[in-house]
Amino acid sequence: MRFLGQPYYLGILSAAAIHGAAHQQPMLFQVVTDRPTRSVQAGRVRIGFHMGRHVEQASVVDIQTETGSMRVSTPEATAFDLVRFAPAAGHIGNIASVLGELAEKIAPEALAGLADLYAVSDVQRWAICWRNSARSVSRTRWRSD
Repeated sequence: MRFLGQPYYLGILSAAAIHGAAHQQPMLFQVVTDRPTRSVQAGRVRIGFHMGRHVEQASVVDIQTETGSMRVSTPEATAFDLVRFAPAAGHIGNIASVLGELAEKIAPEALAGLADLYAVSDVQRWAICWRNSARSVSRTRWRSD
């Protein structure tokens, strides 16, 4: 992506898989960038692009790979991206189960800090998926006293 001069990060189910929260390996790399970009195939790897307006402000970590490094969304940004790009993440039940697996890695403070970057409807969808998560996870650190 540096070649194209576009900001980017690996997101949605691809990021969830890197964070250990996807049931299966995604069939394509899901990349979020700030402008429309056509899907490409590089050898056996398919790369699908999704457009988001918060790419440069998104919370990311650099992950080392064999050929260099790539920007990957944090668990908190991944949680919002799952509902923002719901068609790319599969059905709502899949999103809820991935959120359930991602829950242990999500920091509530970081999640709250990112909420302003997303539309209110995305934050509301995240809350509904979280509440209806198919996984039974310990949410004691999420409760407010």
